[in-house]
Amino acid sequence: MLVHEFHIPLNMTVDEFQVAQLYMVVDASEKNTKGGEGVEILKNEPYDNREGQLGDISPISNCKIPRNRGQYTLKHYYCKSEIPGYISALCPEESMTLIEEAWNAYPHCLTVITNGYLAKKKFSISIESLHVPGLCDIANPLQLTKDELKGREVELIRIESDLPGQNSPDEYDPSVYKCPKTGRGPLQRGWTSNTSPIMTCVKVVRVNFDYWGFQGKVERFIRDRQRRLFHSSLRQAQCLSGQCPGWLVAISYMDRRALELAVTSGAYTNFDLVGVLLLSAGAGLFLQVLAIQLGAATGRSLAQHCANEYPRVISLALCCLQQIAIIGKDMEQLLGSAIALNFLLQMPLWAGCILTCLTTFLLLTLQNLSGRYFILFLGLLLMASSLCFLLDFSLEKTVWSDVAAGVFPMISSFNAREAVNTLSTLVIPHNLFLHSALVARHSHRRTSARIVKDSIVYFTIETGIALAVTVLVKIAVFGVFADSFYSPSCSQIPVQSACLSPATALYSDKPIYNYYAWAPCIVVNHEVGNECPRCQMGTTQEYGYCQQLELDGAGTAIQDVLGRTAANFWALGLLAAAQASAIASTFAGQLVMEDFVNFELPSWQRIGLFRALALIPALIFAEVFLTNPNENIRYGTWLNMLQGLLLPFALVPLFCFTSSRRIMGKSLVMNQQWRISGFILIAILCSMNYYLIGLKIDFAHWNSTEYGTLVVVGGLYVFVLVYIVVIAPWCIIWSKSKKEPEDLMDSLLIIEEESTE
Repeated sequence: MLVHEFHIPLNMTVDEFQVAQLYMVVDASEKNTKGGEGVEILKNEPYDNREGQLGDISPISNCKIPRNRGQYTLKHYYCKSEIPGYISALCPEESMTLIEEAWNAYPHCLTVITNGYLAKKKFSISIESLHVPGLCDIANPLQLTKDELKGREVELIRIESDLPGQNSPDEYDPSVYKCPKTGRGPLQRGWTSNTSPIMTCVKVVRVNFDYWGFQGKVERFIRDRQRRLFHSSLRQAQCLSGQCPGWLVAISYMDRRALELAVTSGAYTNFDLVGVLLLSAGAGLFLQVLAIQLGAATGRSLAQHCANEYPRVISLALCCLQQIAIIGKDMEQLLGSAIALNFLLQMPLWAGCILTCLTTFLLLTLQNLSGRYFILFLGLLLMASSLCFLLDFSLEKTVWSDVAAGVFPMISSFNAREAVNTLSTLVIPHNLFLHSALVARHSHRRTSARIVKDSIVYFTIETGIALAVTVLVKIAVFGVFADSFYSPSCSQIPVQSACLSPATALYSDKPIYNYYAWAPCIVVNHEVGNECPRCQMGTTQEYGYCQQLELDGAGTAIQDVLGRTAANFWALGLLAAAQASAIASTFAGQLVMEDFVNFELPSWQRIGLFRALALIPALIFAEVFLTNPNENIRYGTWLNMLQGLLLPFALVPLFCFTSSRRIMGKSLVMNQQWRISGFILIAILCSMNYYLIGLKIDFAHWNSTEYGTLVVVGGLYVFVLVYIVVIAPWCIIWSKSKKEPEDLMDSLLIIEEESTE
């Protein structure tokens, strides 16, 4: 039996490699499933064999089952094309199917490959892996037996170098690649002595082919093939690690607006809209993937394409509109942080806005000092926010049958508005510009269609995982407010309300509603008459009053039900989420300005400019409007309307560019089915936003000045909208005469040529 031990150092952490492994598995499955051959997954399930529950020996592969807990997979590989001709000519067809069992208990993994035609004792391949932080200096890391140690050969694989006899370098070459975000690379010979972080993949390959005349040749062939596979896949993982635009984009899905919507949805509709939340996350992922495809295929952001494809006047108008949307979103985050600081430290709202602005300015300097620390800090903010909300959720007595029932939502007249609000906010305009810009800056090595498609798959997986985390956290927020404040009686009032404790409702200066008469109750000196009925608060045994719940009162409401500790967790989670979203929106503003008009300033000037643009309006709103609870609701409504009005100016250009064969190339342009799906989704989103805006605007109380302003601003809005919705798509999708910049056309020609070979 051949025993060969490979040591492969990588410039990443063990946790980062675990994420990269997910991409490698998907990528390998995609490449191996073609030409009628590929992989058939028979089982993919958790296992627990810490106490020998599964036995000692596997009946399928006749190997020892590890005493640990992890994920078990059983696969069939159909691999006739991978076997040398001189062997396949002598073998029957059924012998060219391999059976793979794998026990993955990261950082230890075991894979055993056998063949149903050959005897298990005659043929087997075992690959045992251990992922060790730092350089592995352990003499026997995988505890080989004495007999195995006698025949073991240890080999160091250097990912920065080509393998001996390699005809051409891989498409992923760590010796020339430098990650623009983490600053890692390029890796030169001897990098392990002066570079961090470092981890080592230790892989022991055991090959047994006990057939006379073929043993040595087949065992060496399998060893060499595994060496090439390890070398290629880990070079690929090294070049794709550290790329995390999906997590930066996901931060915006945890902003003040999203959390407020989760608060009201839980308090007003219980878990009825969990399925709507999942649907909106899936639709949001679809639109983010379009942004990924545009950035990866062309190496240009959505803003750069707008500047190139539209007339100068239209592109400048789009730039101004997107900056307004980003400033509006930034104001929400500043005030979200201010609300959290006001609850935690009793800090005035205006002071909280200034403090948040200053901390954002300081934290964004991390990007210039080290991209790796910048991304790490944003990740810590997102983790802290998620942990705080999950801790609050753990204090509740959730009725899980209600959660399961909400996966299949029942839309009624009482929850229809909240459902429409949830769907209408599934995407944030500046996120599409931000995501395409980040992917474009990571995708500068577009030397072939394969690299482009690999990048798209990797970014899609990463974004999907990030959005799944945000959905999980939003469901936790749903649970906190549904279990504590939902009342069927209050949810049926035309002014939808939650059931808040008397200590919260009577001292909030907001109207309390009679759910029988559908009218406000009379409150005098923080007391209400007996004619105002009480409601049961969620799953608790307490009773309260029907009243609207907004984000600024959520901390107090939680404190009166779950205690000060739970309220502090909520406020800290809100603070972390708002701070991270403020950083992300400021970063988006910088990229949009640079890409639209090629406007570059020193980093501190850019950060200061965008901080000032958001701070001044936020201070005005904080001092003038937020002192009145009713004006707070009105303020939030207007900011939400602003995002809805500007959404088409991101969705329509993105759809048109990704539908253009001239821009995307023949192999990456959207097919007909995706075009139809995208068109329907965008039409529904824009229609819902305009419908909600129409419901919220009360024209009856407008004066002549307001009408005049509406005519002027509305006229400009309609002009730009008609151009990008009606005129520009025909020019972009079907035009074949417009010349592209030379570097873009060269890359697209490479893609098209490879796709036709």
